[in-house]
Amino acid sequence: MTAFEDIIKLRNKGYSQQEIAQKIGISLRTAQRYLKLGKIPIYERSKPSKEDPFEEFKPEVQKLIKLKVNGRIPRCSYIYKEIKKQGYSGSLRTVQRKTYEIRESLKEREIYFEQYVPEGEMIEGDFTEIWIPFKEGQKKRYLWVMSLKASKGSFACSFPNQTFEAFAEGTVKGFEYFGGVARTYRLDNLKPVVKRILKNGRNLTKRFKELQAYYQMIGDFCNPGKGNEKGTVEAINKHFKDYLSWEIAVQNKVFETDNEFNIFLLVVLEAYNSPKQKEIDQEKKSLKQLPINPFPYFSTEVGKVNKYGFVYAAGRRYSVASEHKFKQVEIRLTSRNIEIFHQGEKIKSHTRETVSAPIAPKIDFLDHIDSMLKKPGAFTYYKHKESFFPTHVFKNFYDKFPDNRNFLQCLSLCKKHPLSEVEAAIVLCMEANNPVNYENLLNLIQLNAPNLQRPKIELHPLNPQLQVYDALLNYSQEGVLL
Repeated sequence: MTAFEDIIKLRNKGYSQQEIAQKIGISLRTAQRYLKLGKIPIYERSKPSKEDPFEEFKPEVQKLIKLKVNGRIPRCSYIYKEIKKQGYSGSLRTVQRKTYEIRESLKEREIYFEQYVPEGEMIEGDFTEIWIPFKEGQKKRYLWVMSLKASKGSFACSFPNQTFEAFAEGTVKGFEYFGGVARTYRLDNLKPVVKRILKNGRNLTKRFKELQAYYQMIGDFCNPGKGNEKGTVEAINKHFKDYLSWEIAVQNKVFETDNEFNIFLLVVLEAYNSPKQKEIDQEKKSLKQLPINPFPYFSTEVGKVNKYGFVYAAGRRYSVASEHKFKQVEIRLTSRNIEIFHQGEKIKSHTRETVSAPIAPKIDFLDHIDSMLKKPGAFTYYKHKESFFPTHVFKNFYDKFPDNRNFLQCLSLCKKHPLSEVEAAIVLCMEANNPVNYENLLNLIQLNAPNLQRPKIELHPLNPQLQVYDALLNYSQEGVLL
């Protein structure tokens, strides 16, 4: 029943206009108007609405968008100026809104079809960022995540970078985890894999072609900006990251090393895969057999040690012992290390650094200490002087006694003795106000080597006496402890 019907019904029963308005919950004025007209009023505009000034120029805007200007879709400000010359009286904001609607209407809509991929046919892979709590603080790591398309079985491992070596190592470990290789490997257009996107394909990197041939698999790549084409691994990336972050938070984990985190990662991965383990085991039977030996996921380069004692690798300079200056060396790059070989013998190993600006060289002062001792005067303005202060103790020692030759001689003791022993000997000499020189430090190290080690703090578990706790919990009826 409408409000008008209620008004008529109450009026026929003898109710006043004021009483009708109160009972129905409308204003007195509305009740009076309804009764006067004898029907529900129909509202009509007294005059037509203002015409949209843009409609007249819409064909011209469509023409501008389709033809483009210098090969590019013109900006809204340009379109606004052009149609204003022709008499447009509306605002720029209207042009922006209407131009967006036209652009959207001209786009070709994506067509989607449900897909079915047989077991063992496809594995998808992708990198994703995650922040991990280490003792030194939060650090960014990259998870390489792989997923079996049919069963949605997952694999993940962590790397400090997104280099080809990280990608290849993650791929090899993923295949080993699943116990086989799929026929198709679907990936995004990763820089370590794709050199250039062509109209009818991809220009692939040499190393990826080697990986592809080694495992006899087909590389399948998503179209640019179409991550949904590898939707399984994209969804697992997000879900597994949330799952992993939750486990880290609940267990209050803080990691000392990357290796410790990777071990924890595998434990979490097993729990994550457990609900679908039956389907994963079934799909594993359809995978191709692995080769006898895994693909060598390191890369090698040939370089030459320059006159400053550095070799260039992976976008950064790394120090090499002075005796190898001007020699040709082989550089082996892994996801985490830079290993340098001369005539088949490993002469140096560095932790691989992420390239970032400014690109400072990675220096081990022990590599250049002998050369510096030959020209100690050069140390005063040496560009990488800070690398020769391994701890604040050495820095304080040099600041207090700025004798280049003496400092470098003392520092050279670290070639034969642990850094902690040399550091402790310097502290003892400085506290006793004895001269800090090579001979005094060497005597202290040789005579008091056992006492120069930094004391280790040992934690011993408490052995609680449970009967004491029981006594605290038991009271007599008088409130006295038993």
